[in-house]
Amino acid sequence: AHCAEYYKYKEILKEKYNVDSSIMFYDNLKVLNQNTILAHCVHVDEKDLEIIKKRKCNVVLNPISNKRLNDGLPLLKKMLEKNINLFFGTDEPPVEPNIDVRKVGEFVYKYYKIPKRIIFNILTNYSMFPDNADFVLWDSKDLFKAKPLYVVVDGKIVEGLENWSFFIY
Repeated sequence: AHCAEYYKYKEILKEKYNVDSSIMFYDNLKVLNQNTILAHCVHVDEKDLEIIKKRKCNVVLNPISNKRLNDGLPLLKKMLEKNINLFFGTDEPPVEPNIDVRKVGEFVYKYYKIPKRIIFNILTNYSMFPDNADFVLWDSKDLFKAKPLYVVVDGKIVEGLENWSFFIY
């Protein structure tokens, strides 16, 4: 889910649904779990981070996109302190064509002053997939419907990905 990407979302959610954040909105719908992937999470607070941690959600940070679109930047250090499962993304089309996720790592290193070892661990994080996953093929033809097409484990395609939670907002 594109989640807490833009500061106005909080106002909209408060007005329409009487909740304080995208995270609380999703939590009320009971859709947050270890299979949920939340993209951006720029405008989150301590309560949101606690929910993300408690529900074991995965968070894909897109800091270059957020900076270029003037959305603010995610609370990466707080997320690391809470041991939230993190990934880096590019949110490619709004940023620039063919950006390499390693550039995101370089940006994070310069901006947040986080040790390269931690950045490397995030860049190579496939923890939402089985430990013995050979590789993951993503469908990204449509920015709003990106999803894993299949995960290969021990040379066999893993079934059941349709039960994973993918949202856009």
